[in-house]
Amino acid sequence: MQQGEVKSALAAWVDLAAEAPTDADWLPLVRQRIAEAANTLGIDPATLNRRAGAPNEAAVAAAAKAAATASPEERQAMILAMVGKLASRLESQPDDVEGWARLGRSYMVLNQPDKAREAYARAVKLKPGDPQLTQALAEASAASGKTGTK
Repeated sequence: MQQGEVKSALAAWVDLAAEAPTDADWLPLVRQRIAEAANTLGIDPATLNRRAGAPNEAAVAAAAKAAATASPEERQAMILAMVGKLASRLESQPDDVEGWARLGRSYMVLNQPDKAREAYARAVKLKPGDPQLTQALAEASAASGKTGTK
């Protein structure tokens, strides 16, 4: 989002929130970021696809208030923890093509194109010929300065 990639950031955060345990300490911060990105794009956060039991607008506002006291370092740590959890889950569930794509998007948002490239390469290997995955791999490869697949 800091690089102007609001749609990509929003997609990554919605995906990460969907993967998160409901009691995760960092989840309120992610929900705040979802609300901020949605508002930036003129989207009603309530219309985003989220799992059952996702917070309503009041819960998002409460999460925003709670996250306001977190330092930038704490926020970054929360986000990195979420991405790490997704990466760990994928090691035990390596056939989850959507999970690999989510991880790739997350790494792109975190400005880690080498890791994004690896994640997208895993997704493309599972679903060859998918134009969106192929495009995402190409973008990550270009951002990392590498071409081709792993």
